[in-house]
Amino acid sequence: MLRNNTSHTLLVVALPAMLFLGCKKTTDPAVPDNVITDAGGINLTVTYDKTPTTTDLDLYIYRKNTYSAASNPQGATIGPNDNGTVATDIMASAPDEDYTVVVAYKTGTIAKPYTLTFKGISDKKVYTITGSFAASLATATGANFFGSTRGNNVTLTKSGTKFTVSQ
Repeated sequence: MLRNNTSHTLLVVALPAMLFLGCKKTTDPAVPDNVITDAGGINLTVTYDKTPTTTDLDLYIYRKNTYSAASNPQGATIGPNDNGTVATDIMASAPDEDYTVVVAYKTGTIAKPYTLTFKGISDKKVYTITGSFAASLATATGANFFGSTRGNNVTLTKSGTKFTVSQ
C-alpha cells in the first residue's frame, strides 16, 4: 500500500513540474508586438510573388523630418533587379528619429500582395505587415512614391536600440 501512495505522490508532484518546465514564455507581455529592441539593429524585408517577371516592388526608407530623395539613408532605391525579395538593415547606430518605410509598386500588370517583415538582427524578434497594390497602380507614372497611392507608408521610430513600427 505504501508503494501505491508513493507512486501517486510522485505523479502529483512530477506532473505539474513537467508541465511548468515544458512551458516557455516567448514574449514579454509588457512589450507590444510592434516594438523590437535589438542592439544589432533591424532588418526590413519585402517579399512578393514576382509573377510575371516584369513585376517590381521597391523599398524606400526616408528620414521623416528631412524628407527628400537624399534623405534615404541607404542612398538609393532598395530593390532593382530582385527576385521577389528586397531587404536592407537599419543599424542601431543610425540617427534616432522617425523613418518612413515605403513599399512601392514600380512596375507590373496585375494586383500584387506583399509582406513587409521587420526582424531584429541579434534577437530575431519579428513583426510582419501585409499589404497589396491594385493592378491599376502599376501603370501610374512618376518616381515619388512617398505619400502617394503607389506607395504604402509605415512609420518606423528609432530610439537607441528600440524600433517601433506603426501604420
